[in-house]
Amino acid sequence: MQTSKIVSQLLDKLKLKEDEQVQICRGYIFDEAAIALREKCGDNRIDRIAVTGEPQRLTEIAYLDEIRNLGYEPVKERDEKKAKSFFHMMNWLKMNPERLIYAKTGWPRLQRYKLFRSCRRKQSTEDKEARS
Repeated sequence: MQTSKIVSQLLDKLKLKEDEQVQICRGYIFDEAAIALREKCGDNRIDRIAVTGEPQRLTEIAYLDEIRNLGYEPVKERDEKKAKSFFHMMNWLKMNPERLIYAKTGWPRLQRYKLFRSCRRKQSTEDKEARS
């Protein structure tokens, strides 16, 4: 829901022209945004793409900068040791539950962990209230 809102605001600021194609990342976080864009712009103008190379690198740098601003210091070998990185961040979130609002919580497998089950229920309730 929030991602759709942000994508829409960004496109409004970019003043998207009627004939311009829109490329949006295939990541699950953009699924709702892509649906909303297809409704707004039409199926033929929206392409889901894999973001790689320099755009991906710059996005990762921006992400790391933002989470550092929140007080989290990622493990140095986060790309090589993804499980270690995940549990390191999850433990940080447990110690700082007010930061859960900044976490990516939409992956279905996260429901295995109590920390994320409560967050998902809260998001579902808020989404229902926002639609009413």
